[in-house]
Amino acid sequence: MNKLKEIPEYVTLIATILILCTIAGYSQYSHLNQIVDVTICSKDGMTTYVSRNKPSSLLNFGECTTIQLKKTEYFGLRHNMNASKH
Repeated sequence: MNKLKEIPEYVTLIATILILCTIAGYSQYSHLNQIVDVTICSKDGMTTYVSRNKPSSLLNFGECTTIQLKKTEYFGLRHNMNASKH
């Protein structure tokens, strides 16, 4: 007798769902831990620009440097910059 036929369908469905959730969770985790280049500009002691893109040369944001951060750190920094505007 084939042992695979003895496994109820709901068990294989639950196992498939758990595997897909694990893959999705790992994918999201690894995406957020990627290293990205972040440009940070400051003028008169105040941070004026934070982005993964360099600012336009037509605008003056002060002294700019590019550093490497994890995406989670970058998103936190962007969140703090946006929260301080309001």
